[in-house]
Amino acid sequence: MALVTLQTIFQNAFPTYEQTPPLPPHVRRAARALMQCRTAALGGHVQACPDGHVARIWYNSCRHRACPQCTYLQTERWLALRQARLLACVVSANLLHGFGRFIGSCSILVTGREA
Repeated sequence: MALVTLQTIFQNAFPTYEQTPPLPPHVRRAARALMQCRTAALGGHVQACPDGHVARIWYNSCRHRACPQCTYLQTERWLALRQARLLACVVSANLLHGFGRFIGSCSILVTGREA
């Protein structure tokens, strides 16, 4: 089974969807960028062995901020930085239950009657 990516979904479904509702130009540009990312439509270059044994084509990316192929590494770096900032402790949900009882008792003190 072939890998289903956002790009393949857009390539299969967007041309039909584009015809039904009127879409703003920035949405059309973003969809076009996602569909053309790392394909021959954006061009590319060939990386080849000097002896001619192996050649690989590397296609250019769209560099759009909504493209998961282009922003994958940025997203992973951002998540790693955020995870490094987390404290190594267990959060207890008991605090929330106790706080709810505290709020209830405060409303009795402030208003003189139960909420």
